[in-house]
Amino acid sequence: MLNVLHDKATAINMECNAKKTVAVVFPPKNRARVIATEFPLLKIGDSYISYVSQFKYLGHIVSCSMTDDDDIEREIKYMFIRTNMLIRKFKKCSVVAKT
Repeated sequence: MLNVLHDKATAINMECNAKKTVAVVFPPKNRARVIATEFPLLKIGDSYISYVSQFKYLGHIVSCSMTDDDDIEREIKYMFIRTNMLIRKFKKCSVVAKT
């Protein structure tokens, strides 16, 4: 399928960025069903695709553990950053101005 992708993209004068393209292997829930732990390298054109344990898609972190813990931790971190920025900007304001 990657060869078809490469051929169709080339036909319309488009390129697939292999540096931004990654592959994730999702392990089965039942560990007894694990068939292999290593997988062949995938290739688009002349470039190889790397295997990763997590990646960012549409602003959310997708991980091979099939949990959203990493994404929740990222959201909490940014919430604290935004909160601290508001506290720093408005710390000299009176209580009446803040309400």
